[in-house]
Amino acid sequence: MNSSLGLPTERISRVFGWREFPHALFYQAQFALRFELAEGIREEPLCFLQAIDRARELANAAFADSEKLTAVVSYYEGERRTSKSTASFRTLREMGFKADFGPAEKGSPDDEQSDRYRYWHVADFRNEPGLIDILLWASIARELPVSPKPRSLTEIYIVDLERGIAMLAYDDRGADIIAIDRAPLQALYERYGHWLLEYDRLKIDATFSQAFLS
Repeated sequence: MNSSLGLPTERISRVFGWREFPHALFYQAQFALRFELAEGIREEPLCFLQAIDRARELANAAFADSEKLTAVVSYYEGERRTSKSTASFRTLREMGFKADFGPAEKGSPDDEQSDRYRYWHVADFRNEPGLIDILLWASIARELPVSPKPRSLTEIYIVDLERGIAMLAYDDRGADIIAIDRAPLQALYERYGHWLLEYDRLKIDATFSQAFLS
């Protein structure tokens, strides 16, 4: 583990204003897009393939102007952590994600189990499509019978801390992309509007549609 990376919560707070990324990321951010990845596809292989293809295209577009990115991961463990998280980070390395994660920072307690806590790690890496692909695979494979996958990692955020953009593929169903201002997301809204989740489209249109803004 790389101890020089600084505390995850400090780095998140400095840019986004939250001490931790909230679970309902889309609903907590002022500027946010929620995309449908593979909802409604019953065949699990096809579901995974469409989800990973869409997530990769969205990530490549969102971070096209980013030179350096940060992986921010969280998981739940008790007061004394077990070897589960260590095994998950080892799996990520075996998948090809070689960037060093910083030490764990204990965050907020679990809403459902007060004896468990949300732990955070960060790793900085150069913007290379192959590395983004690994993180997206790890996120989307979590709920599907696909291997390899780091089982214990609850969320994997891909973040540009300099530009204030974050992406979370929360599973095979969808992905949230947020930013600290409207501009970085406007092109995504216009280019990939047909992938937006219909349930949240009214909220999204109210923020990004020219009809609402004019």
